[in-house]
Amino acid sequence: MVFFFVMNVAYRLWSEGHPLRHTISFTFGLMKSHIRRKVTVVLGIETSCDDTAVAVVSSERRILSERRYADRSVQTRLGGICPSVSAAQHRSLIGRFVKECVEESGIRLSDLDAIAVSTRPGLVICLKVGIHKALSLSREGRIPLIPVHHMQAHATVSSFFDPSIAYPYIVVLVSGAHALLALCRGPDRFDLFASSESGSPGECLDKIGRELGVQNDTEFSQMHAGAAIENLAKRKTNNGHLRYPIRMPSAKRANFHFAVIRCSYSNMLSRIAKDDINIPDFCASVQHTIAVHLASKLFHLLDYFDDAGQIPYISPSIVVSGGVAANKCVVDAIGKVGGHFGLRVFAVPLQYCSDNAVMVAWNGIQLLNAKSESVVNSHLIPPFIFAEGRSPIGRDCSEMVPLRPRRRISMKSIAEHQIRLFKARRSWQ
Repeated sequence: MVFFFVMNVAYRLWSEGHPLRHTISFTFGLMKSHIRRKVTVVLGIETSCDDTAVAVVSSERRILSERRYADRSVQTRLGGICPSVSAAQHRSLIGRFVKECVEESGIRLSDLDAIAVSTRPGLVICLKVGIHKALSLSREGRIPLIPVHHMQAHATVSSFFDPSIAYPYIVVLVSGAHALLALCRGPDRFDLFASSESGSPGECLDKIGRELGVQNDTEFSQMHAGAAIENLAKRKTNNGHLRYPIRMPSAKRANFHFAVIRCSYSNMLSRIAKDDINIPDFCASVQHTIAVHLASKLFHLLDYFDDAGQIPYISPSIVVSGGVAANKCVVDAIGKVGGHFGLRVFAVPLQYCSDNAVMVAWNGIQLLNAKSESVVNSHLIPPFIFAEGRSPIGRDCSEMVPLRPRRRISMKSIAEHQIRLFKARRSWQ
């Protein structure tokens, strides 16, 4: 009642030409601007694998605070990620990270708009740590909880860094556990056109790197084996990326087959004496083969879209995200394919290619603003939320893609200035 009384008096003073009318007009303008530009602030939690991450992000595309940690030295010693060790790391750090992020952001827990947390897919024992903390914070602050799909968060974080990226757009998700080609229609609306029938690019790079022993060098001991391969590949000889070729995997439609690449190079390593291998050239060959496989399958999908007349109806951007998006060779190969169809490629900034809480918080903001049904209101917080090891990113549309492409990419041309095409032996089906 007091508010309406004050508003009525202010309106009368303004309409009667009172000397304070300019001040009143300015105040009304500020109020309207504030109402129009409501800033949403969400705290994101990410514990799906080996990274413990927390961040507070605003809808103005500002990172108010952020914490992230992963112990690479332990992974090197154990020969990979150990779920129980990663979960123990999450439990020991998550409380401190949340406290520090809330304090640094300058926003009280109860004043946050929501808590967003990765609930799927990932290592279940690790996801549970983040989910438990998110439930506790939602109850304590009496604020909504937003379960986030980890891969959807990877795909949608691009618009945090580049506001010009609009739905729908094509996304290439490449990581240590996934390889997907999808059409992103919204923060939680995806059409899946291709996935991996076996393995992933990140797993392929890491396992071959460990077989080569690249992390035994102190220069690369704190890196993922895949990142070490990329660094070594930069030291290749002229055309070294073609020195160790393999038979390219054959997967139907636009799907991938990374286990074939990994096994082929593992067999090659077992047949050749290590002293006879040029390590930089071998790393460059592995990296080039993976880039060609990704690029050729993306070309297959885009050629189908082009034939169906769909290219003009999607955003002129291809988003590359996930841990392997940090690999410049892979991004360049995808960029050449996109350029052939008049599409530009946007790769997520290097430090946000790997798992992080900024992408989780940003996806949460988008879901909140879209009034998604997945948002759990503060008075409906459940006693628990299931952690899912596997979860589809969206509806499966892979059967729409023809079995065989009309045209193929020349493997050598991927490393050249412009791709070259040749007609496929089998007809378009």
